Order: sequence, then C-alpha cells, then structure tokens
Amino acid sequence: QKPNIIIVILESFGREKIQFYNPQTHGSITPFLDSLLAQSLAYNGWANGRRSIEALPAILAGIPSLMPIDYPSSAYAGNELKGMGTLLKAEGYQTAFFHGGNNGTMHFDASAKTLGFDSYFGRNEYDDDSDFDGRWGIFDDAFFSFTVDEMSRFEPPFAAALFSLSSHHPFTLPDGFEAQKKLSPFENSIRYTDFALRNLFAKASRQSWFQNSVFVITADHSHPEAETPWFKSSLGIYAIPLAIYSPQLEAHGLQAKMAQHTDIMPTLLSLIDYPEDFLAFGNNLLDSSASSWHISYINQSYQLNEGDYLLQFDGSQTTGFFALAKDSLLQNDLKEQRLPIQKSLEEQLKAIIQQYNNRMITNDLFVK
Repeated sequence: QKPNIIIVILESFGREKIQFYNPQTHGSITPFLDSLLAQSLAYNGWANGRRSIEALPAILAGIPSLMPIDYPSSAYAGNELKGMGTLLKAEGYQTAFFHGGNNGTMHFDASAKTLGFDSYFGRNEYDDDSDFDGRWGIFDDAFFSFTVDEMSRFEPPFAAALFSLSSHHPFTLPDGFEAQKKLSPFENSIRYTDFALRNLFAKASRQSWFQNSVFVITADHSHPEAETPWFKSSLGIYAIPLAIYSPQLEAHGLQAKMAQHTDIMPTLLSLIDYPEDFLAFGNNLLDSSASSWHISYINQSYQLNEGDYLLQFDGSQTTGFFALAKDSLLQNDLKEQRLPIQKSLEEQLKAIIQQYNNRMITNDLFVK
C-alpha cells in the first residue's frame, strides 16, 4: 500500500535556533525536534523565499518565487498548476490542508485549493475558541491534536499538509505553558511549538496509519530577526530545517547534500513511484545522481548556491561570486577572477531563469 504523506511546515523555524544544526550551542530550545531530526534523513535545508505565502507553491508544487513579487500575488497567480494535491489525488490519495489560523489568513485556503487539496481545516473547522490565541488562530498544541484526530478519519492513503502558527509574532503562549525568563518571546514560542510537535508525534504514533506514513519536517522561512552574522547574510536568511522521517526508515542523520523547498515534491513523488512526468524546479533528494542546489531571489537579484559557491546575478550580469568554504560571510567577491565554476553556474542559472520566465508567461507550469 502507498504510504500516507504528512508535511509539517513550522512557522519561522530557521536553523539558527535548532541545536541539531548548531551542536556548539548550550541548552536546546527544540529538544524534541533535535531528536526527531537525528532519527530522520536530515538536510541542510533552504527556503526558496522569505515569506509564508511563498513557501506553499515551492513546497507543494515545486515552484519558487523568482520575481520581485511573490508568485501567489503576481499577475501569474491564475496560471494553471498541478500541485502535489492534484498529482496525489490521481494516485488515489485523500488530500487535506491544516492551518489553525483564521480562515482566509494569507490566502492559505485559496492556495491549498489551487494546489489540489480537497479539504481545508482552519479555525472555523476547529470550532472551539477556548483555544484561540487572541490574534492569529488556534494554539499549536490543541490544533495539532485536532489534526491527528481528523487524519485518523481519512481512508488511507492520505496526504496532509500541516502549517504551524504559534511561533508567529506576537508569540502568544497558552495558559499553562510557562515561559523561561532567560529566553525571548520568540524563543519561548519555538519551545512551545516543539512541545506541541512532541505531542503530535506521540498521539500519531498510536494511530493505525502511523507505521505506513512518511513525514516531511520543514519551515516556511527563517526568523526575520536573526542574531548571528551568518544567519543575517543574504544566504543564511534562507537556512531552514528539512528532513524526511518514517518509522520504516533505516538511514538517518545529517546528509551531505543540501535540500531546498522545491525538492520536496519530487522526492515524495519518487517514494510512491509516481508514474507520470511532472514539472518542478527541484530534484529528488533520494536520487544519488541528482545535483543539489538552491535558488532564491532577493533585492532584485537571483542567487544560486551550489557546492561551496554562491552566484548573485541581476538578470543580465553577475553581481557577486563567493567561495563559501573560505568566505561564509560573503566579504570577498571573486567575480572579477572569472573562475570556470562561475561561468558554469552562470549558464545553469540563466537556463533556470529562462525556463521559469517562459513557463510563467505562457501558462505552462505543468507537463501536459
């Protein structure tokens, strides 16, 4: 039987606050996530965007926002997509999207429908405002428990996306969860969502569908107010967790290759032996022959990160080229040296941009 698929998207969970990725730090605020990542195929993950609204097309359709405005708000938002929900439904999956926020928040409900998810569960469907945080929606722990209950009503195989909420400003905590005074409000909200995630997995593990399920754990984007220099850099601001967990998974630990949001859909489709062609601006992480790279768009400039190099390109010429192994803070621009690897990355990036722009303009974002 095909595995159930559950994608957990953690609000603002950049790698900076996760001890698994920063073992030199003392006192983890994500103890459960650390343990889960250690039992998963974990990657140095990269978001393709900086906002929640950009994350959904990248994660659930393999489409990044490579333009001045995020794709869902652009003139191309009406383009026809075949997102993961659409593709999985054709394979017999029941599909649902869960977000505890006020229905309509960030147009998540409309985006989920566009991406092919049949059912949407938000604050309205939760229907108990005793767990309302006073601003955004339902506290994570309560909504995560509700999510497991709803998934247990589905007929396998099912595919669900769950987007957390409580680590969003103003970082409200529920009564009964005590903040640590030494931590910032954001850090305490991360602690709380980690607590909620622990309870989610504890409850899910008791369900009949758990053993035949694949989980993807990631974040929509990093926290916008990073503290350390690398996480403030034009590359580090995209650093997020990305991991694949399954009770049946044998391999685990931090993998050598990088992973980006747009790799998630190709990877999951490979796990279910999806038989048709599809379009995604990413690769199957489980294919050892596939290259790993990360693309983003910031300040009117494209960024392509592959291996130990970062290329910055304004659409017509290279504006920066950095060797990350020796220059992680991007202080020594090598573009005038015109190294062979720079030329190679320029050609690769130009090809991606051409494909992306042409497909956007001609409404050709899926394989016909």
